[in-house]
Amino acid sequence: MRGAAAAGIAAVASVWIWALAPGASSVRVDCVNVGAGACWIVRGTEGRAVMINCGAEGSDSAGRSAVAAASSALARAGINRVDALVVTRAEPDAVSGVQELLRQVKPVHLLASPGAMLSGRLPSQGVRWERLSSGSVLRLSGGPMITVLGQGETEGFLLESAAGSVVLLDNLTHASVEQAAQFDPDVLVLGYRASRTGGVSLGRLTPRAAVLTSGRSRQTWADYGLSRSLRGAARRVYNTGVDGGVVIQLRRGDIRIVSAGPPAPDR
Repeated sequence: MRGAAAAGIAAVASVWIWALAPGASSVRVDCVNVGAGACWIVRGTEGRAVMINCGAEGSDSAGRSAVAAASSALARAGINRVDALVVTRAEPDAVSGVQELLRQVKPVHLLASPGAMLSGRLPSQGVRWERLSSGSVLRLSGGPMITVLGQGETEGFLLESAAGSVVLLDNLTHASVEQAAQFDPDVLVLGYRASRTGGVSLGRLTPRAAVLTSGRSRQTWADYGLSRSLRGAARRVYNTGVDGGVVIQLRRGDIRIVSAGPPAPDR
């Protein structure tokens, strides 16, 4: 995988050459509570960040609510520049807020998986999307190295720094679990789609902490057995539908995870 990741640098070098920087001493990522959807914010320094997905299932207002939640998270973190918006899929839980986000936040660069680019569902007027390939490596100034995981399509991301590693899985499959286990991450984060996938063993994954993205309250969310599996593998398990947005920080070998706010209502 390391060799594949290195090969992927060339594919995005034109986008990310300005962001090359020495290895970060920490990993900071916000698991934004957007409701029935997904949004991750990977923080860098000097108020910069990368955002991964922004959307929610439900009514027509769900996408706008997702953008409002993401914008609030950016403000709380003191982020004034989104260096890139990364889209892994073209389903509503990943992209329904993208159009509004482009108007409000104006990310500098737009990156999308091959499937998302071919879907015809991404905003195209006046914007240019870059193709994001599995194995590509993104470097955020002052932030962790971000390696795209998957086989063909984007299934997740490995965030690495001197402080440790976090794996974000957007798609939970036997293959994505095995790939993630190779890196022995300190923290495992399952996105909205991954959190609603049953019948997949976590195998050799034994993170110190884990985050589920339920998007719903404890009473209304169908668990699919993942909470029990994660509690058997990780020391601490969080859920955005119960704990609200979750902020993860790895620094000098320590893991700090805090709730960023109340759960979002169902839409």
